[in-house]
Amino acid sequence: MRKSTLCWNCGNCGKCSWSKSFLPVAGWQAKPTCFVDRGKTVHSYIVIGCPEFNQLSKVKRDRDFEFFSLFRIYKNQLEPSEIAFLDSYFFKTAAEVLRTSNMSESTFYRKASELKSKLKSLDSLTKILAEENYGFEKNQGN
Repeated sequence: MRKSTLCWNCGNCGKCSWSKSFLPVAGWQAKPTCFVDRGKTVHSYIVIGCPEFNQLSKVKRDRDFEFFSLFRIYKNQLEPSEIAFLDSYFFKTAAEVLRTSNMSESTFYRKASELKSKLKSLDSLTKILAEENYGFEKNQGN
């Protein structure tokens, strides 16, 4: 079982050099690690200490990490308004978003659910296309 990184509980998750561009944060304490994701070995770090860590952040610790990962993967396929909404969804509390927008709480959670479904659909389509392409390449080699 993979040990969790400090990043998932940080208010700067998605804002620091590591979570935005996979560039190590100056002065962090991290252990190199690797894991398999969708059949590929991924080299990463388990962050143990970081000067940019913000424990008292507004990041929702109960958020679905798969949702956040899908958002990062497919962000370029979303509309600017969807990106802005999801940035708020992940990095602010619902109360903060509702206080600064004209949206009701039910609309907020409905929109989040719709975007989660959209991201899961994009992910499913990508996997299907990758499997079909792999099968095509495999058959071409015969």
